[in-house]
Amino acid sequence: MITSGSPTKHPTIMNRLIVLPFALPFAWGADYERITATILSEDNVVLCFLVGEGYTFRSLLQEHKYGFLLTHNHSLYIFRPLYVFPFQRIRFIAEINFFFAAIQTRAVCVYLRQKYRIRQRTVLWMFSLQTAVIPQWFSKRWIKVYDCLDAFISEVPSLRRLWQRREQLILRGSRYVFTNTTTLFHRLKHLHPSVYHTPAGFDLDTYRMGNGIRRVPRDIISIPGPRIGFIGNISERIDVTLMQKVIQLLPHYAFIFIGPIDNDYRHQIANTKTPSIHTLTNLPNVFMLGNKPRKLLPSYMRTFSAGITPYNVRHIFNHFSFPVKTHEYFYMGVPVVATPIPELKRLVPLIKIAATPKAFAAAIRECVRATWPRSYRQKQRTLAVSNSWRAKIAYMMSVINHDRIAG
Repeated sequence: MITSGSPTKHPTIMNRLIVLPFALPFAWGADYERITATILSEDNVVLCFLVGEGYTFRSLLQEHKYGFLLTHNHSLYIFRPLYVFPFQRIRFIAEINFFFAAIQTRAVCVYLRQKYRIRQRTVLWMFSLQTAVIPQWFSKRWIKVYDCLDAFISEVPSLRRLWQRREQLILRGSRYVFTNTTTLFHRLKHLHPSVYHTPAGFDLDTYRMGNGIRRVPRDIISIPGPRIGFIGNISERIDVTLMQKVIQLLPHYAFIFIGPIDNDYRHQIANTKTPSIHTLTNLPNVFMLGNKPRKLLPSYMRTFSAGITPYNVRHIFNHFSFPVKTHEYFYMGVPVVATPIPELKRLVPLIKIAATPKAFAAAIRECVRATWPRSYRQKQRTLAVSNSWRAKIAYMMSVINHDRIAG
């Protein structure tokens, strides 16, 4: 269970069956899918359709413990489909397997609707272009939603063409499209008749709980300050060239990276000529602390003199993004230095924007030497709270529950 304490009830959230196809593993570090499912399950029956974690006949023979339908909590279910045909990595075979997986999912939905006596229309809630072929295999009576968190645009020509086709497919199959940035909203509003701009999404529940943990973690207490922190997936999404120069310009500052190393970004999004993220690990004032439980992140952030979001703005993927870590830093009252991502430039003066190594290093020095204004901290926290996952989901459900399409 991700949320804590008594759940906040929203009058707009009503009991439905909601199916969420998961492109990521259920226990993945970037857990926006799991957080969304958990919050929705407080007022709805939620079925997590694990697209990427289905069984094959081979895996069934190898695994001693397995279950096609597991109960995660009282109304949140995890469904792992059976992929009938081998060679799942071949695209047309994967699509055939998805078709049969959709039939299995529909059968599970019939069971859950009868068990909970659900009368309202089922919602298909999609996050990723990896699930673009799925809407066509479910009933037209379903309310199909595309919860768009990123613009999947690759610098790799073959991937760019593939994702463009998938985007057209998922937009055509969706009744509503929701975006968490204004840049995404303006990009998609001309491509679909029902596009809505939502709050960005921030795990307020966990940060409220974790903020009460005052003990400084052992693996950071021995690192001398000032500490400059980055939290999130560590990949070539970071401007490695810029950060290498910044870190060298500040040899007496400790640069702390917390999160898993993502080796897929380089091949899927970025040009392969991009310097490897592993280049940074060789610098003497860089500390890679690995992935940490989310509830412990506030205790690490509390030791930061500044938080950084040094994403490579030359990557089109980053141009449309709103890094979730922004509101995590904000909630903890940490000064933030970022590269000029359009969505973050709107937050000045609550965030410092720098495009060159010298300017980025100077902004970090200013955060360390000057006292961050109390008024800025208050505005940061207010903004973070207003962009919680609960606020986002409540808004989306208010739109979905007012659907007037004849069924």
